[in-house]
Amino acid sequence: MSMVLANISLGAFSAMFSGLLDSVLLVGLTGTLLYIQRRNTRLVQTLTALAGTGSIITFLAIPLSGMLHGADQGAGGGGLALLLLLVLTGWSLAIAAHIFRHALSVPYFVGLVLAVVFYWISISVFRALFPVAA
Repeated sequence: MSMVLANISLGAFSAMFSGLLDSVLLVGLTGTLLYIQRRNTRLVQTLTALAGTGSIITFLAIPLSGMLHGADQGAGGGGLALLLLLVLTGWSLAIAAHIFRHALSVPYFVGLVLAVVFYWISISVFRALFPVAA
């Protein structure tokens, strides 16, 4: 789903690379975190939950991103799409926090901090590699 979303603002090859990078970051960061906390047995369950919910959120974001990408920013267009994308981002962070909370057996706040850190790392990597789309 992330490849489809990235294809709105990137070319086909960059979108494919972006989707692959998204998967590598998800597996790498989650695997490292679970390894450090000695909860390796929860890796498949955690990755399935994060990827599944991420796909649903991304599916909902595709039409909104298309609206935002095609909106006339000078005329103030795309305000509703941007607001809805921000709501989806918040919802995505809340879901990821809940998943991390259960995977690591930590309080929700710790899961939320981890979700925000993961999101920040992901955004930083994508902005560095795809500055046009950022």
